[in-house]
Amino acid sequence: MASVNENTAHILVNRRKLYELESVVLDNKFKAYEERAMIEENQAMICKNYAAAFIGNRQMANANTDGIFRNRAAIVSSIKANGEAQEQLKFRGSKLNEAKIDFLEHRSCLNSKVVAVSERLSQINSKLIDVNSFIMEGNAGVVEFNSENIAINSEFIDGSLHPEDATPEQNAVRIQSNTDRIEEITKRANVNSSDLVGLMAKVTTNRASILSNMDIIYERRAEIQVNHHKMLANVHKIAEHIGSGPVEVTDEKVLANKETLYQLETSVMSNKFKAYEERSMIEENRARIMKNYAAAFHGNRLMTNANTESTFRNREAILTSLKVSGQVQINFRDSKLNEARIGYLDHRSKLNARFIKCSKMMSEINAELIEVNRTIMANNGEIVHFNSDHIAINTAFLDVACMSVEATSEANNARIKSNTARIGPIQERAKKNSDANSTLMDAVKANRIEINANSHKIYARRQEIEENEEKVVKNAGRIVDLMAAPPAKKQKK
Repeated sequence: MASVNENTAHILVNRRKLYELESVVLDNKFKAYEERAMIEENQAMICKNYAAAFIGNRQMANANTDGIFRNRAAIVSSIKANGEAQEQLKFRGSKLNEAKIDFLEHRSCLNSKVVAVSERLSQINSKLIDVNSFIMEGNAGVVEFNSENIAINSEFIDGSLHPEDATPEQNAVRIQSNTDRIEEITKRANVNSSDLVGLMAKVTTNRASILSNMDIIYERRAEIQVNHHKMLANVHKIAEHIGSGPVEVTDEKVLANKETLYQLETSVMSNKFKAYEERSMIEENRARIMKNYAAAFHGNRLMTNANTESTFRNREAILTSLKVSGQVQINFRDSKLNEARIGYLDHRSKLNARFIKCSKMMSEINAELIEVNRTIMANNGEIVHFNSDHIAINTAFLDVACMSVEATSEANNARIKSNTARIGPIQERAKKNSDANSTLMDAVKANRIEINANSHKIYARRQEIEENEEKVVKNAGRIVDLMAAPPAKKQKK
């Protein structure tokens, strides 16, 4: 049978352990929030790099491409060709078709890459939705935990606590339960501490990659600007030699390719339109996801945490306001105080574990987003090289624009045949891109539906959190009355 003195000593040991354990659990909370802040900072920097690489560099490079092929059309129309009049027209017409094929081949390949990146971004959005769902699930657990403990506080205020009925044996059972739970929470806290160290390493690695990408993006922008200046320099030369007007071609094969290319251009540019529309919707989805994240984590989670803190502050005030007499009743009160602290630390350590798991999910998503940016950057590099090559071609054409070139039937026919052969693969790619756009749009719309559904759930949960806050505040007022005039003790029968 447990003695009163043994219980007293055991309570003191537990209190000391709890003080140390509380330091570990709250230090883990501190580090978890520090790392989450760094993860969100990383995400913001990744989005900044995305904007610099795609909204900036990509569209600047695309503008260069458009300008280069506008120049090409003007140059070809201005070239003087020797030979029969019909062969001169075939030369210019087939060269214009060739230039259009060069552009559409490039653009259709780029459309494929835009869709491929958009597919990855849409998949990442699905993972971000999972993160929000995980946070929302955690919030539901916290709300339930708070509701249960608010109800316990209300019962205590109503007089369900009777220290005068306490016995050493009952106290001993509670004290041993407290001891066992302290050991369990300590193990969990140690695992959390270890996980936080591993997570910090990933977060730091991501930060280094992000900063490295940032430097590369601006180096690429310098190349894009150089190409732009070269293109503008060609414009001035072209203006001096520009032809009298459009090239009127009568050759059937050249005209047939021109007609096919017009239809193909419509398909390729429509795919570009749809690809950009979908990318816009994906970015809108991500913005809505981040809005939901802010509402679920920066809003609901921090509000529920505040509820928890106030609930256990009320619990401590209730217990310390108990009128006790004798060591058995003191042990009852003190073991209940330890029990309350254990309840809080058990909850907080479990929440830390979920918090760390969620941060790992977010850090892994950041790593995927970094890879997406690298893909965009690599594609930008290819565009820059493509543009550089075609600026060089334009410059070479300009060098002969005022000179005579031979427009032979053999050379013209070979070019027309090559043009015809190159059109087929572009048509196939355009068809694949169109199908891929349709499939992607379905996934984007499905994400949008889930995002909107989560938004409604988040605000429904907030109403529960606000109701809990009202109960906490109401209990706090009753506790003040309890402190001033505690209820009469229950009389033993």
